[in-house]
Amino acid sequence: MKALIIASLLSLTLGLLIGRWTGPAAISSSPSTPADELPSSNLAREKAPHSKVPQLRSLLASDTIDQEAFRQAMEAWDPADYPEIIGWLADQGGLLGLDFQKKSYLKHLIQRWYAQNSDAALAWIASQASPDDRQFYHQAIVEGLGLQDLPAAVAFWEAHYDRSARFQPFSYDLFSLAAQHSPEMLIRLCQASASRHQGPTGNPIDFPEGFDFRSCMDGFASAATSLDEDQKLTMIPPNLIYQWSLVAPQEALEWALETEGAGWTEKLHYFEPLTQFFQGLAQTSDTVGYGDFLADFYRARSDTDASAERIFNALSQKPDSETLDTFLGSVSRDANADEVIRQILPASLQTTGPSAGGLRQELFVRLSPEAQRAFLREISAQSTRPIGFNELLKSLPSLGYSEEEIHQAVGP
Repeated sequence: MKALIIASLLSLTLGLLIGRWTGPAAISSSPSTPADELPSSNLAREKAPHSKVPQLRSLLASDTIDQEAFRQAMEAWDPADYPEIIGWLADQGGLLGLDFQKKSYLKHLIQRWYAQNSDAALAWIASQASPDDRQFYHQAIVEGLGLQDLPAAVAFWEAHYDRSARFQPFSYDLFSLAAQHSPEMLIRLCQASASRHQGPTGNPIDFPEGFDFRSCMDGFASAATSLDEDQKLTMIPPNLIYQWSLVAPQEALEWALETEGAGWTEKLHYFEPLTQFFQGLAQTSDTVGYGDFLADFYRARSDTDASAERIFNALSQKPDSETLDTFLGSVSRDANADEVIRQILPASLQTTGPSAGGLRQELFVRLSPEAQRAFLREISAQSTRPIGFNELLKSLPSLGYSEEEIHQAVGP
């Protein structure tokens, strides 16, 4: 059966030598429909002389035809027929609604057309009205180039990526391929892909052994100057600092501390190297080691207010009693534990969520009774109570406080 279908495909392609295509219909998001129910433009395409649409319909309707068979049929098609074939495929649900198989066929056709006649392919893509459609076709070309010539793929993406169009994830991990090539190649790809609509770098990247994280981060800081704030949010791979902290934690910490005071985070607003560093360290350290490290970090910082907020966020990455007790026991060698907690608790009050709320309670109950009452009076006296403080007040009954004790501590 398969041989008969292939033979019929080859015989039909003889019609390519005569006749011509009557013109592609605009790409739409209409679902696939039987021929007698097609809109007039699609029906005209189907019934045009020497149309490849009946062949396509037969090919895709057969369960015995797989992607390899489609490629074999594609070998026999003339590039002059690609617009018709591509247009018909795109009509089967719209580009963003195509099933995986049809989307793969479409990408193979675009890649083949570009390889045979890049000027014609790019001119046709440029004629498409929808920026999302143009982006889809350009991205297909990038995916084809990426496995053959990565620098050429990145250069093409830099030249054709439309930041106003919708980004669809690459069909394979192009970002990890770029990291395998060099930090510079990864930076260029991430910078070219940064979009205010959707971050293409949302998936973790597989960094090779020996990857130069420091030069990569410095390169990202330099590249960020050409992007707006929304694009900067999507440029940095989310696991970059995390992976760095796994292979070289001391180097990653030193870099995070250096750049924190050097305006680096101002160039990449909302990007917090220290937070990401502590996320990585918390994943790889035991509770005692993590608590001791945070104590050393806290003692080394001269800005106690800023350090207190960072310590609270770092403790939130591993909010268990053993980590907290290790941290407090270590810093208490140099300072009273009540003093340390009284520094950390106020800094925590702008942070909300289950992890933050639970850690805040753990810190509060470790204060002496006198220090607890002093803290409650101090924050209650503020003109506006922070949201984290209100969360703590609601939890006081579960911590053993009676209504009268709460009233005495915070007032009406």
